[in-house]
Amino acid sequence: MLRVRPVDPAQQDTLDFAATETGGASAATVGLTLLAHPNSARIGEVAPLFSLSAGGARRVSRLELEFGAPGSSVTATLGTPVLSRKPTIIKTTIDGKISVESEADRVNVEGRPLGVPVTFDLDQLRQGITLDLAGCVLLLLHLVPTEADELVSHQGIFGDSLAIRRVRAEIAKVADLDTSVLIRGESGAGKELVARAIHTGSTRAARSYVAVNAAAIPNAMAASALFGHAKGAFTGAAAKSVGFFGEAEGGTLFLDEIGEVPREVQVLLLRAIRENEVQPVGEPRPRKCDVRLVTATDADLEALAERGEFSLPLLRRIEAYSLTIPPLRARRDDVARLFVHFLRAELSRLGESAKLDEQPAPRKPWLPSHFIRALVGYEWPGNVAELQTVARRLAIINRGQERFIVDDWLGERLGLEQPGVSRRPAFGSAPAARRDPRDISDEEIVVAMQRTQFKVNATAEVLGVSRSWLHTRLEFCQGLRKAKELTAAEISDALLLTDQSVADAAAHLQVSEHGLKLRMAALGIGK
Repeated sequence: MLRVRPVDPAQQDTLDFAATETGGASAATVGLTLLAHPNSARIGEVAPLFSLSAGGARRVSRLELEFGAPGSSVTATLGTPVLSRKPTIIKTTIDGKISVESEADRVNVEGRPLGVPVTFDLDQLRQGITLDLAGCVLLLLHLVPTEADELVSHQGIFGDSLAIRRVRAEIAKVADLDTSVLIRGESGAGKELVARAIHTGSTRAARSYVAVNAAAIPNAMAASALFGHAKGAFTGAAAKSVGFFGEAEGGTLFLDEIGEVPREVQVLLLRAIRENEVQPVGEPRPRKCDVRLVTATDADLEALAERGEFSLPLLRRIEAYSLTIPPLRARRDDVARLFVHFLRAELSRLGESAKLDEQPAPRKPWLPSHFIRALVGYEWPGNVAELQTVARRLAIINRGQERFIVDDWLGERLGLEQPGVSRRPAFGSAPAARRDPRDISDEEIVVAMQRTQFKVNATAEVLGVSRSWLHTRLEFCQGLRKAKELTAAEISDALLLTDQSVADAAAHLQVSEHGLKLRMAALGIGK
């Protein structure tokens, strides 16, 4: 837990650390998370500011405002001599919004130079707002936890965002029970990591943990693979098999991509859960089993059930407790924490971990703050798995290099500004400033998507909203077709017409490229 030093009585009228409820299990307050700093070991530190309910004002500069690692009582100012002693001031406005202004030079807010004071509403605060100070310190202004994480262990689930804390709390709530758990979340979000954490926290932790990807099992072999078979039950069955249920006896069976289990096998799976018995192929009688089933999916099982492609009774059984993992783009404060964690491991394997060491002034840090800002602003369709891949690629690209470099592929993927490309205009100097998302109609979104050929990033810029907000709004926007509604045949035809270009196929189908990629992954297209 962060322990804030006693406040001078003269300052009490501007400070209030009372909790602000945000509709979840954890209380939150306005705060700053350190995303980039010359000392990379400090990335992820937090400074609480004030509660929205009471309001307040805080100053951040080289020697003002202390940050500390979550769970630690040790705090320190930003300290680096590159920063100005002149403060950047964050405060609430009369109408309950958050205002940012600065007396210092070289302050960027969301990638734009800060001219006049700018304000942000609660929705933008929930998404997070980046503040770049002097090109070497990057902060995220957002809602931070007010309470200590009471869990003794993080269960292997790394991060300290409100969203990931809630996931850990849910794991702790259900782990020691024997109930079935359904884990929902996008591809790469960490569903198997959560499943293993549930097993580790259960009374079955000393017994077997078996992880199976249902999508990798041929339909014809699904029953024998799951429930076992007798010797000679079919051609090639040279020996008896206990199946995955038998291997997990007394322990936990994690069945990923549960939506890919063949319809005829779903009936047998339902019986295994309901009656605690399985029917091996070729055996005359069923056998009892003692297995806890944890399943996972990135598919819409309810929609599959409506179409008769998934058993509704099975769905009701496996979702005795349902847990949803937030996508990485919904936990922006964890992006830098995770990235540096992965990058340090990759550099260590290459014998180059010293690159992340703090450099003596006036040398610049090896890892630049503008690169971290690009990471935080990226959509991460592949979630944590994609972030780890980027960290590995970056370490390899920079192997043997003294100066930090990014190749064209990675630069284009992250949308890094290239030399000669004009920067976005300063706040206060352009008419297309951030807008209140509540003022944007469905019709306006449809027109903007059509103008940008259904590119979400470009549409967000046109509308003056964040990409994460637009991604969420598109799920409910009337007048646009959802990528998850596309059939495999439609996608294949579009790819054929566009010479296998996913971007062009998305424009042809009038869906976002991100949504099309997710749908292709769900249907196994392009694997």
